Order: sequence, then C-alpha cells, then structure tokens
Amino acid sequence: MSSRILNMEISFTIKRIDNLSFTLAQLDDELNDLLPTYLEEFHHTQTRSYRAVFSKNRKILDKKFLDLKKRKLNSIKYKDKWFRNLTDTQIPNEVKVLLSLGPKFSIAPRPIRDLPIKNIIADVENAISNATNSQQNILRAKCTNAITNFVHSHNGSHSIEHYLFSNARKYIKEHNDLIITTADKGNVTVVLSTEQYIDKMNLLLQDSSIYKPLRKDPTNEIQNKNNKIVKQLKDKGYIDATIARKLTTYKALAPRIYGLPKIHKLDIPLRPIVCTIGSATAELSHFVTLILTEAFSDFFSYSVSDSFQFSIKINNITLPQGYKLVSLDAGSFFAQIFGCSMGNKISPILASIVMTVLLNYCIPLLPFQVPIAYQYVDDLFFAIPEDMTAEMLAVFNSFNTHIQFTVEEEVENGVPFLDTRVVRCPGNIIKLDWYQKPTSSGRYIHYRSNHSWAMKTNLIKGMFQRIIRICHPDFQKNAIKRLFSLFEDNGYPRIFLDRCLGSLTLGQVGERTPAEREETAHPIEQPRYVSLPFIPSLTPKLENILKEVENIRRARYNPLTHPDEEQLKVRNIDVDDD
Repeated sequence: MSSRILNMEISFTIKRIDNLSFTLAQLDDELNDLLPTYLEEFHHTQTRSYRAVFSKNRKILDKKFLDLKKRKLNSIKYKDKWFRNLTDTQIPNEVKVLLSLGPKFSIAPRPIRDLPIKNIIADVENAISNATNSQQNILRAKCTNAITNFVHSHNGSHSIEHYLFSNARKYIKEHNDLIITTADKGNVTVVLSTEQYIDKMNLLLQDSSIYKPLRKDPTNEIQNKNNKIVKQLKDKGYIDATIARKLTTYKALAPRIYGLPKIHKLDIPLRPIVCTIGSATAELSHFVTLILTEAFSDFFSYSVSDSFQFSIKINNITLPQGYKLVSLDAGSFFAQIFGCSMGNKISPILASIVMTVLLNYCIPLLPFQVPIAYQYVDDLFFAIPEDMTAEMLAVFNSFNTHIQFTVEEEVENGVPFLDTRVVRCPGNIIKLDWYQKPTSSGRYIHYRSNHSWAMKTNLIKGMFQRIIRICHPDFQKNAIKRLFSLFEDNGYPRIFLDRCLGSLTLGQVGERTPAEREETAHPIEQPRYVSLPFIPSLTPKLENILKEVENIRRARYNPLTHPDEEQLKVRNIDVDDD
C-alpha cells in the first residue's frame, strides 16, 4: 500500500511539473511579444542563469537518486564467496549481485511486460483437462476471469530486483563470450570465458584412457541396438508390450557432455557430466536401474541410505580403546572407461554394488578387526587402529587399479562423513554434529526471491528438523545457531526465522509415525501433477479455482529465474555414450 501511494504521489507530481512547464513556456512566448528587442539580451542572460541552476539541482538530485539506489542495492544481502570470476573481465557490481544470488533466485513477472500469458493459459488448460466434461467450461470461465482481472488491475512495479535483472540481462547479451555456470561443489556461481571453458573441456577429452574420438555420430546405430534388445526381451516374455513401447526409441539424441568447475582444486579443472536425457539408451538404463535396485536391496551390508540412518546407527557408540576414525574417498571411480558416466541414472547403483563387493573382499584381508564400517555410494567410514592407516590403504588400493582411495583422518577428534562430523568425545563416545564442507557457500533460496512463503518456511523448518534428527543433543544448540546465521546471510530477518520455528518443538521432530509410513507405502491413487507459474497475486486464485479438479497436485515454477537462459547455457560437446 505504501508503494502504491508513493507511486501515485510521483505520478501527480510529474503531471504537475508538466503543467507548470507548459504554462511557463506560454508566459515566455507572451513576454517575447511584449518586451522590447533591447531586453532580449537580458532574457538570454536569465535563461543561462536558469539552466546553470537547473543543471546544479539536477546533479544534486542525480546524486541523491544514485545514493538511494546504492542503499537499495546494499539492502540485498549476499556473500562474496557466492560468486567467482575466473576471467579478466571486470563485471559491474550490479550484475555481480544478481548472479551471486544463484540460478534459483526468481523475480515476480510484471503484467503485460513479461507475464507469460501463453504459458499460464497452457498450464491452466492442462489442469482443466483432468476435470469432468461438465466442469471444464465453468472452470475455464472462472480462470479467464481471474487472469483478466489480474492483468487489468496490476500495472506492476519496477523493484530493485527488476532493475538488477534488466541490467544483468543486458550485460550478458553484450558479453556473449562469457559462460556462467555453477561450481561442481559448494553452490557457487562461476564465470568463465568461452575460450577457458573450451580449453578445459578439450583437456578432459584428450585423455585417451577415458575417451576416444569417433568418425561419425553413433546415435542411430546405438538406437537400433537398443530397440533390438527391447524386442528380444519382449519376444522372450520378460517384458510386456507396454514396457516395450516405453523402452523403444526412434528419435534419440546424442548425449551431451558439459563440465562444472572444481573451484576447490588447483588450476580449477572441470568435472565432466553427461546429460543422457533423450539418448538412445536412457529409458533402458532407467529400467535396468530399477531391476538392479530391487535385486540388490539386501546386498549392501555396510550401506547407509542417508545421514538420518547413519545418525541412528552411530550416535552414542563407544569406540574401542586405541582406535581412531577415518573416511575413505574413491578418487576416479566414475571414469568413462568403465562405460558409465556421471549423469547416467545407473551410475549410483553400480557404484554401490562395486563398493559392496570391494568391502566384502577387502575387510577380511585387513590384519585387524573393524568394529565400525559404513558406506554411502563411494564414500567409506571406518574405525581402525591408530597405527594401521597405511596397511588399510594398501589393501583397498590393491583391489583394482582404477579404484584408488584417499584417506582423511581425525582432526580435533572428528572426521566428516556425508553432511555430518563424527566426533570422538571423552570416554570414546561417538557423537554426531551437523557439518558443512569448507567448499560450501551456504547459499540457499534467498529471502528476496519470488518463492512462496510456504516454500521458504518449509526450507527453514526442514533444515531445522534435519539438524535435530542428525545432531547429538550436545551439539544441537550450536548447530542451530550456525543455521540461523546462514539464513540471515541469505536475507532472512531474525523475526521471520523465530516465527517459522515457533510452532516446532523437539517432540514434533523426528521419524514419521507408523500411520504416515503406511500411507506412503500404500498410496490410494497416484495423483497427476500439473504446473503453474508462481505469480504472487494470481497463482493462489487459480489454485483455489482448480481445487475442484480431483486427483491433481499443483506444482509451482518460477518463470523468471535467469537474466537470459540462452546466454547462460554452457557449451555442449557430443560424446559417445555407448
């Protein structure tokens, strides 16, 4: 309301100035007709004096406006560590601020100018198509009325976020030699030049032990092999016709490789990620993944599914005397030479299977007992005798030349594993603390981002619940304090944080009830999801109307998240994904 009143006052003032300027011009013309010619010099002197005063006042007002703009800019909280410029190009601070807020930062689209009317209509029609025939026309009329009223009654405001967005979009279009992407770890925005990016990608692809050049695009050949395998499975009765149709493809795309900068490593190499969406074997790979996941569900002797399960297993365990905590990390396990790339759906389950085989082979060969051993994908956690680190590495690194491990030993009686820090306390009691790696930027969805209050509230509550479920009570207070500090860095007011957590008590946090687990395990009917762009004054009204459609769930998305998506895309290079 304050913003609208201020806009009205500004509009009235501009109109008043225009009227006064018009009147002044008329008086000036009348004076020219009435005054004698010898007074023209006096008139010119007065005009010059007026222009000098006007120029001086304009500079003062421009300075005030610039200071106000800087104050507004400074009101957006961000951290320098959220942004990393690897080029020699000096990026303006206004552009840097917006890019620092990350790819998930969104602004509300303004009506008429950037409101995605076509997308809204398409999404609404998609939701209405799930209603009965008798409901559809009534729902269309209600939604049309809501959209029309919104467009006619909202002129929109040009906020500081819109100003930053416009500046960033303009700058990126003018500098198409820059590539803006996300770091491999830590959630940091990274800027590279196109030349830097291509050089780093070529350096990866020149490794002949992992990649090999191809004379032609093998997509059609792989597609034919895929379809032949699917047909054989169908003919032998292993799959039915419905699954066969899903696994068969006729318009496959070549997989695309891109790289994410490892800013925590020397020379900042790229981590290769292969996007297999739409590739010839994407569906078949997913199908095999489901089979392997189910078939090996009881195979993983040392595996933990997440930090919560690890917390239940490890908190308050007593470590044997003379033992220490270590974690092992498999270095180059996901190398392309194994025929399985980062980004492929089957990679995690294959990694878990291989690591379980490795553990079952290596642990019996160790010259000591292992009282604690846990595995999450390619990360391993152990308790071993204090003088047996070298012996353990020798056994594990001898399993396969392509799977080599690095070890991280206790520092200040603790070692990180997943997003926890396993601490050896007095009496050799093990307790867990919430942990963030040094590479983590601490960037979350910003308070000023165009996300619903429910999403922001759930983010805060979810992180709070995560800490309560993971941390030992001795560490909870300090962990919550660190979490609050991180959210304040992301612009969240302390009063908002306190209000979000005010309804939560420790008794409300923890495992789901048996009834909730039973409901999740046996859903009555699988709902269909429909998407709607999140526009604060419009989307809630549309969702309220569409509640009448049964068995659908509405998922919101932000229509404005990047200054220019085409400019922000990293370069793709075709690779063989056979």
